[in-house]
Amino acid sequence: LLDKKKLKESEEAKGKAKATEHEHSHEVKNLSKTTVFILMLAFGIHELFEGIAFGLMTETAIAVQLAVGIVIHKTCAAVSLGAGFAKTGFSVLQIAIFISLFSLSTPIGIIIGLSITGEPTILTSIFFQLSAGTFIYVACTEIITHEFESPKWSGLKLLLTILGGVVIGALWFLSGEEHEHE
Repeated sequence: LLDKKKLKESEEAKGKAKATEHEHSHEVKNLSKTTVFILMLAFGIHELFEGIAFGLMTETAIAVQLAVGIVIHKTCAAVSLGAGFAKTGFSVLQIAIFISLFSLSTPIGIIIGLSITGEPTILTSIFFQLSAGTFIYVACTEIITHEFESPKWSGLKLLLTILGGVVIGALWFLSGEEHEHE
C-alpha cells in the first residue's frame, strides 16, 4: 500500500514536470535589442550595396530584374525586422524610426551608384560582390541560425534550405548567357 502511494506521487510529479516542460516549449523567445539592431545594420548595409549595384546598371532589362528583386527582398526584410523589433520591447516610435532609416539605405545606395557610373569595371564588380557578400553573411549568421535554434520541423527546414539553394542554382544555370567563341 505504501509503495502504491509512492508510485502515484512519483507519477504525479512526472506529470507536473511534463506539463511544465510543455508550457516552456511554446514560449515566444524574446530577442535582445542589440541583436535586432545589429541585424538591421547588416540588412541596411546589404541594401546600401544593393542600391549601389542598381545605380551602376546600364542595361534596362537587367535593371528591371534587379529592381523587382530589390522590392521583393526589401519588403521581406522590412517585415522580418518589424517583427524582430516588436519582440524586443522597442516603442512603436522607435520601431518606425529604425524602419524608416532602413528604408533609406537602398535609395542612398542608388544615388551613390549613379554618381560613380562610368568608373572602371573593377569598381562595379567590387560593389556587386559586397552586396552579395553581405547578403550571404546575414543569411548564414542571423537568419538561418535563428531558424534552426528550435528543433521543431528541423528536417523540413533543412530540406527547404537545400531546395532553395538548388532552385537558385538552377535559375542561375538556366538564365546563363550564351557566349559565342571564335
